[in-house]
Amino acid sequence: MPIAKRKQRKTDVQDSENLEFDLSALKNTYANFKRWAIANPAIISYLLLFLLIAIPFLTSVHVRSYPASLPITEEWAKNSILSNVRNQITAQIEQQYPNLPADRKQARIQEDLDAFYQQNKAAIDEQAIVGGQQFRELMQDDTGQTYLLAIDPYEFLRRAESIAETGDVCDEIRDGQCWDTHKLAPLGVPASKDFHSSFGAWLYKVVSVFNKDVTVKNVFFYIPLIVASLATIPAFFLGRRAGGTIAGFTAAMLVALNASFLGRTPAGFSDTDAYNVFFPLLIFAFLAEAMHARETWKRVTFSLLAAASTALFTQAWGGWFLTFLTCLAILIGFITYQLLKAAFKLTEKKSPAFKDLPEVATAKRELGVAALFIGMSFILLMLLGISPLTPFKNAIGSLSINEASNPTLWPNVLTTVAELNDASITDIIQSLGGKFLFFLALFAIPLSLVKYPLNLKSAIILCFGAIVSFVLVTAGTSWSITTYLVILFLFAFLCLMAKIGDDTKGTAIYTIFITIWIIFTMYPSTQGVRFIFLMLPAFAVAVGITIGRATELLGTYGTAVLDLPRWASHGFMWILLLMLLLSPVRIGADPSTLQAARQISQNQVPSVNDAWVETLHKIRDNSEQDAIVNSWWDFGHWFKYYADRAVTFDGGSQNTPMAHWIGRALITGDEAEAIGILRMLDCGSNRAFEILRNETNNSLESIELLYQIIPIQDRTQAQQVLLAEGITPGTAQRTLDNTHCAPPENYFITSEDMVGKAGVWGHFGTWNFERSSIYNQMRNLSREESITLLQESLNITRVQAQSTYSQITSSDQAANAWISPWPGYITSNWRACQAQNTTIICPLGLSVGQTQGGQAIIRTLRVDPAQPENASIEIIIQAPNGRISEVQQGTLSFLALAQEGSYTTHPFTAANVGFGGLLDTQSTPPRVLLGDPEHMDSMFAHLFYLEGRYLEHFDLFHDTRAINGWRILTWKVDWDGK
Repeated sequence: MPIAKRKQRKTDVQDSENLEFDLSALKNTYANFKRWAIANPAIISYLLLFLLIAIPFLTSVHVRSYPASLPITEEWAKNSILSNVRNQITAQIEQQYPNLPADRKQARIQEDLDAFYQQNKAAIDEQAIVGGQQFRELMQDDTGQTYLLAIDPYEFLRRAESIAETGDVCDEIRDGQCWDTHKLAPLGVPASKDFHSSFGAWLYKVVSVFNKDVTVKNVFFYIPLIVASLATIPAFFLGRRAGGTIAGFTAAMLVALNASFLGRTPAGFSDTDAYNVFFPLLIFAFLAEAMHARETWKRVTFSLLAAASTALFTQAWGGWFLTFLTCLAILIGFITYQLLKAAFKLTEKKSPAFKDLPEVATAKRELGVAALFIGMSFILLMLLGISPLTPFKNAIGSLSINEASNPTLWPNVLTTVAELNDASITDIIQSLGGKFLFFLALFAIPLSLVKYPLNLKSAIILCFGAIVSFVLVTAGTSWSITTYLVILFLFAFLCLMAKIGDDTKGTAIYTIFITIWIIFTMYPSTQGVRFIFLMLPAFAVAVGITIGRATELLGTYGTAVLDLPRWASHGFMWILLLMLLLSPVRIGADPSTLQAARQISQNQVPSVNDAWVETLHKIRDNSEQDAIVNSWWDFGHWFKYYADRAVTFDGGSQNTPMAHWIGRALITGDEAEAIGILRMLDCGSNRAFEILRNETNNSLESIELLYQIIPIQDRTQAQQVLLAEGITPGTAQRTLDNTHCAPPENYFITSEDMVGKAGVWGHFGTWNFERSSIYNQMRNLSREESITLLQESLNITRVQAQSTYSQITSSDQAANAWISPWPGYITSNWRACQAQNTTIICPLGLSVGQTQGGQAIIRTLRVDPAQPENASIEIIIQAPNGRISEVQQGTLSFLALAQEGSYTTHPFTAANVGFGGLLDTQSTPPRVLLGDPEHMDSMFAHLFYLEGRYLEHFDLFHDTRAINGWRILTWKVDWDGK
């Protein structure tokens, strides 16, 4: 044998021996571990339990951490690069193949773009990394900390920093009371610590022990991530108690990945939303343990823990009462069901005495839990200064959240808050995870009641439950919310009654829990999209129950029918569960839960950016300490935090008369009125109105008096007006102290985001107080009385009054529109025009609606500045096939002309279209805006679009653009004028 072959064989033998040794060592290790595991089952059980708790917790941490690093910015950069390339390719193909059909042209563009990317992939990806970092830096401070998301977190951060620094939230002490001077300028408001800010300050102090360089902002950024991830723990134990370990794991994973919850609790979204799932889960997890406990000390302990959690929840969120009332209803429902079961058993032969029935014993035991929970909750509420009647009063008060007008005639701003927008049943189902998961949740209602092996009655209940659940997630989405909830209640009631004679101890509670929780939280969800995730505790546990019971069913019948070991059938269900949660494969129209969670979290970026911080820091560094910042309320919390100056109103005071006054200052075309409003707000907020109303006892009259004196700059003249109207000298003096004082510095911000909100602030700025008064009177009148009131107040015929009454009472939205319009912009940006001799022609191509003949499109606007009364618009009707079927000439309802050295307005009584225009001929080339007439001559249009060139009281203080290119203009008010 050749030496080489002998060496090779020797090497092969050695490798074989090494492999045999390695396998032998592995077998020995496994055998040792198996012996240890058999000898220590409790330790293995605890390790597995820890692992199953840790996975959802860490998953939640992972998906909520994206805003810290903002990976989406690289995608933005890449899309920006490819967009530029696409534009270049498009231009080339347009030039080379001008007559190529549109579909083939787009296909060719995409083909060339794909080829370019493949050839330059490395370079593009490298540029995307660099560009992504540039985007990222615009949304992070100098230390690399991402700015907080949204708006409200900045109010809590400001307070948390104050607590960490001074131990309290006081800007100053007035008459021994803590006062926040940043709010409702110049009055300020009483202040006290809140749970969220205090928790942030406390957590900062704990973390700073280990890291001296950490800031309150660093810690505050991660609070929603921490609390939301902690919520997976009570979800696990509650689901485990209801349906086994796999049910607990399912519930915890759904809490970790739920889209509606995740959208409001990623890192940086440091609002109170995380508590709204954590505490309800904690409270009911404790209650469930108390209700299942056999030992008295456990029932007492868990009941007290549930009450203590309720007390903490009252400090964390004002809507805590909904959870408390829900738990109360669940306890009452379960005890009632046990008593009904006992009563049913009395009808059976040889039934023991009522008091000796096990259902009565269960009812007594749970009554003790309920009494202890409710009683201790009320005691703790009173110790916290909260009346035990508060939950019931708040529940009634929350029903008026969408009413158009407040009883004081002022508008209800909450009707326009985005997070309080109405949600449909379909919206709710989609936000919770889609139709399939919602079906699983509803199917848990009957599934909780059955035991295995199934008998005929249980099989019928499950078939019935599957049909009803399917209807509720399909056809049921078109029903009214009242019909939907009634059907849901009847569905659960029938299931419970069908099993009333069977042993459902320990399971009926979850049918009742799911049903009542969904009913109590689904209605509020339709009143505001932010409340949808309040359904999450019941939804997550319900889906967990269905998965857990399905696992039990498969295990029972897999063993009995297919002779499968139980671990195999359970393992199969675990695999299915992971596929359901993690697989990118779509089920119907629904993305996987993990896929949806990633998409949401990656798109969570700060609204504030370097441009806003720069703007507000400039105000802080160049203004007096008592300066006031005015704008629409949305960004008020930013202004207070970064500018460290007081604001007229903000997200905590938007539903106040200031919404009308600032809206009016923005939409009025009278600069004297706008300055008068700002002066009044800076002198005394809305106190002048309150002083006048106290004397006149008439809100409408008081508002009309204010509108008479506001535009008058001279205090003596304003006083004469008040006295002439019968106001006493003392009241007139106090009123003028709050309208015609020597006001502090004022900074007025007009930003591009306000264009999209113009319908909202324009609505409140044009609020019709006379109609608001009529609407409020109608609330307490019969139909006939209301029609008579409308006739007399508006001087209209009975037929017209009947029509108006029908309009007003059809919905809150209709009432809102009747009181005041929603004026907005048709074009949010200037449209370029061209001069032809003395006429300016503006090609527009704006679609303005659908007619019977096709799409109505504004093709051109023609204006001769020397003869503005002859201005006309050309409207074409374009058929679906693209042909022009009709050409019409129209007249604007209003035209504002901004020319060199002059600004004129021209209302047209013979107008046949409902919008107006603002034409700027001083620009090169000329340009035009279109929108509702109220906006074309508004202060906002003067400041934002015409850059204040025709105004005398506004000096440009700062001009910059945000990361999205939107412009931010800041004006310093010149009280005396130029």
